[in-house]
Amino acid sequence: MEKYLKGMHYPAEKEKLVNNAQTKDAPDDVMNVINRLPEKTYNSPIDITKEIGKIQ
Repeated sequence: MEKYLKGMHYPAEKEKLVNNAQTKDAPDDVMNVINRLPEKTYNSPIDITKEIGKIQ
């Protein structure tokens, strides 16, 4: 997951996370996780990791 979110500038909305991962040709399983994240602004990679932990 980190590989596909590298280079993000925070804070970032979910839409930016999706676009960044698509640009880096993230595989379907990674895109599925990102698409399941809540629509909100993420202030750091740690915020994203916490949300992923809640949905898995």
